[in-house]
Amino acid sequence: RSLRLYRGMGDAAGLATSLNQLGQAALGAGRLARAVELHEEALATARAAGDDWRTTYSLNLLAAGRLQSGTPALARTAATEALPLARSRGDRW
Repeated sequence: RSLRLYRGMGDAAGLATSLNQLGQAALGAGRLARAVELHEEALATARAAGDDWRTTYSLNLLAAGRLQSGTPALARTAATEALPLARSRGDRW
């Protein structure tokens, strides 16, 4: 329901956040491919909106999803991209 609402309102921040939360739920349920798909959509949404914080957050969650789905090289790529974004804002998380 949140995806439909945020898409309807054109709220990229809310949409990216909802996609990431759904991705985390999918990851917890063992639906690894779906989790990665949701995090990738969240990342694309955050990037399109120019939202550096959500881009970094999405990259971190995508890295975790890719790692758990057995693609460590792709996980490393996402994490490596997230690091300078986080550092540029002083984000240590």
